[in-house]
Amino acid sequence: MHGFKTHELKSYYRTHIKLGLKIAIFSLFIITSNNKSYAAEINLTSSEYHFRIDGAAAKDFLGITTYLNI
Repeated sequence: MHGFKTHELKSYYRTHIKLGLKIAIFSLFIITSNNKSYAAEINLTSSEYHFRIDGAAAKDFLGITTYLNI
């Protein structure tokens, strides 16, 4: 922790909290969806998270994450 400046630490936590929220909402869509015709996946490559949703849930997911600004 000694190498971090305050603004870097805030930025680090802000990024990860947003990412956590996005994964939580994404997971909720997968769990609660009655429509099994769409595929959902999270790819973790080199510390970047890629979300892919096909079908009806995509618009809702993007709408919610855009509304929450995450």
